[in-house]
Amino acid sequence: MKIKIMNRMDLTQNSEAWINSRPQADKRTTYRDIVELDLPTNEFANVNLFIESSIVEREIISTMRNHVMWAQTSRVEKILGFEMDHTTHTESQTFAINQKSKMKRMAADGVRQDEFRLGLPLLARTKYSISVSFRTLVKLHKYFLWLSIQGGPLSQRFRVFAKHLFDVLVELRITHNDIEKYKTPVILSVDRLAGSYKAASSNSSGIITVTDKLPIHLRAQLVRHRGIGIRDNFFDLITSNRVLESSLETVLNVTTYGTESDFAEVLSKRTCWVAHYKIWKGYLAMIERQSKDDGNKNLPCEMGSCPFAADVMLRYEGKDPNPTCPRFALLNDLPVNETEKLKMSAMVTSDNRPAQFWSPIIEKLRS
Repeated sequence: MKIKIMNRMDLTQNSEAWINSRPQADKRTTYRDIVELDLPTNEFANVNLFIESSIVEREIISTMRNHVMWAQTSRVEKILGFEMDHTTHTESQTFAINQKSKMKRMAADGVRQDEFRLGLPLLARTKYSISVSFRTLVKLHKYFLWLSIQGGPLSQRFRVFAKHLFDVLVELRITHNDIEKYKTPVILSVDRLAGSYKAASSNSSGIITVTDKLPIHLRAQLVRHRGIGIRDNFFDLITSNRVLESSLETVLNVTTYGTESDFAEVLSKRTCWVAHYKIWKGYLAMIERQSKDDGNKNLPCEMGSCPFAADVMLRYEGKDPNPTCPRFALLNDLPVNETEKLKMSAMVTSDNRPAQFWSPIIEKLRS
């Protein structure tokens, strides 16, 4: 576990924002006069951090709906040799050994990495970069401190992570007294849904609500759609012993809600070829029952330009084992050999994608 500062935070931006908003304020106001204010003025200066931690810490941070994160992908990385992030619990060590063996067997049997990567333990080490405001950084530090006193097997590691965040603040010349002026935020929703859970979807006056049991790897992608409200029992998991033997496949009770346009965006992006449609299909079907939209009619490339071109080109160049997107190849007039076309068709079948939409596109590709 480690955190590295990637840039120097310019806290004078916070004081400038304060002065601009208070014409009668003393023009000599400095950032030292402002840093102890738990106010949006302390969100004008950002720091970029590179973090190595377990998947758990990453998912806690991404649960903050204002997060800016770019994470290491487990879709193409060499993950069969994954390492645990400094865990001393026997249960988690044994679980990791069993999961690694299971994933290696799946890989040897020809299962796609998109499938076997879901066996990654939640305490496996991962890497990611985040950009946070000074105010958010303080609140993250205080939140992990708060988590460390909530009980459960991860209490100590949450305290260690809070200490790493504190060290970053010290390096930025922030004092303990400054930090104490900030309230502890409520970052994670706590909605156990115990005893009343029932899979359902509804649409009331244009507000769609979907309740379902979802694996963590799907929940992890859902929280990145900021227009969608989410309540779940992730907090209960990370403060219980179950977390020691949990993976990306572990199921949570999740309720999501938002407007029809919010869910139209989800349908569009997650029906896209580069999205892992197989894991999304059931959830998307619940949305479609309440929505006027069909994801295939509103793909991100509908206007003729692919926003994920860099990722798709990795596939076309053979640097990503998944087949190239047929629509991308057609829109860009890329030649595709028969072997690649067969892989595309196989993916349509294995991901249970609508063949009536994708098959005609594959047939149009030139060799």
